Parts: sequence; structure tokens; C-alpha cells
Amino acid sequence: MSTAANVATRQSLSDTQLKANRSAIRRYLAEKTAMYGDGAVILLPEFSEDSTGAWIPVQGNGARIQPGTGGKEVAFMRLGVMDLSDSGKPIPVYTNVFGDDGDDIETRLVLLGAKVGEPVKRVRVCVHESVEPFSRTNPSRDLKKTPDGIQLVKYVPNSNGEAVATPIYRRVMAHFANNNGVYKPEAMDSYVAHDNKQQLSDAWFARNKANTGAISNASPIGQLTEEQELEQLQAIPKAKRTPEQKARIAELA
Repeated sequence: MSTAANVATRQSLSDTQLKANRSAIRRYLAEKTAMYGDGAVILLPEFSEDSTGAWIPVQGNGARIQPGTGGKEVAFMRLGVMDLSDSGKPIPVYTNVFGDDGDDIETRLVLLGAKVGEPVKRVRVCVHESVEPFSRTNPSRDLKKTPDGIQLVKYVPNSNGEAVATPIYRRVMAHFANNNGVYKPEAMDSYVAHDNKQQLSDAWFARNKANTGAISNASPIGQLTEEQELEQLQAIPKAKRTPEQKARIAELA
């Protein structure tokens, strides 16, 4: 089962498959960043799930071509870059770049001299966040949420001057330079700080209290360092750890 075959039906994958797939992409980007240097934008391969549940990169030319509706092809390439949080946590950032058809994508790859697993020249992969929707037809697609589904919000004054919780939208885009190596001004990361940190802390505390019965002297996650978070998660008996907690332990460790 390849990622290309499932790009339009990602919801058909189980939570376990999604986590394993994302973990494989994360590790792949980490290895390529270590090889080519910070900020390298990598042309990503497809990943295929083997009989053990591991996701393995499939070497190809980088063009992902699928049949679409009405006989029209859906063609794209996937570009990714590895970033770091303030605390040093690896953050994989990747996006699909769609073309008119398979020939269009393959021509772009030739022009860029792009090969799977190697850096792509003249491109930046940027994160854009906003309190204004990016999409008119499907704004909910870009809602920024925590892994457990809590919407991140920014308190924005309305016409009466009252602070109203407003959803934060997030998208990842690839920006290409022109022949002179010049990028458009918007080809840079733009973030919106969320204001509902207390809600996230309360949700984390309530969830872990329900799973463990009680957490003695626990602090909300928003006030913990990653080392403290790991220590508290490891204190939870293995038999009582949720899949999310196990995945978080693996990330932190």
C-alpha cells in the first residue's frame, strides 16, 4: 500500500498506519537533512507499507500520477524540509505540488534537476498561518489543531472591541524562485501564536488523570519542559498508556 495510492483516501488508513507513515517520513527527512544540511528541501519518495507494518521508501522519479475524475490525471510531487522547534524537537514540514498532468510534473522535475531523496534547487517550503481562511470552498481543511483534535485559536477583537476566539488556519506551500533567484515576498514562514494554552493544559491534565486515576504533583503540559513531560509519561504504568502517550514517549525519547 503506497502513499500515492492513498493520498485521496488518507482517512482509510488506521491511526496506527498514519502514525507509522508519518514517522517514516520524519526519519527519512532527518537522515537527508543530516546528509545535505539544514534547510535542504528534499524531493520525497512514495512510501509503501510492508508485511510488518513498516513504511519503506519506494525509489521512483518523484512524479506521482493517479487517475482522477472524468479521465483527468492527478499529478504531483511531494517536497519536504526538516525544521527544529525552540526546544530542538524535529518538525517535518512537507507539501504536495500539483501540476496539470503527469507530463507537466515530469517536465518540472527535469527542469529542476530533481531526484528523489536529494535537494531541490530554487524552492522554499514555507508554513503560513492566519486567522483568515485560506480556502473559500473548504476552510475547515486548514484548521490548525492539536494531535488529539483541539482547535487552536487566537483572541481577536471584533467590531465591538470584544476579544473573540478565532480559529487559526495553517497551510504549507512551496514557493519557487524565478530565473534570477528571486522569491516573492510571501515566500517565508508566518506564524500565529495561539491563545488557548490553558485549554490545552486542562485537556492534557484531565486526559491523563482519567488514564492513570490520579497524577500526583503533576503540572499541566503547557508548563512542562520536554524532559519533565517524558518523566511524567514514563511514570504511567505501561499497561495503562494510551497509543498517543506511547507515541509521545517515543518522540521525546
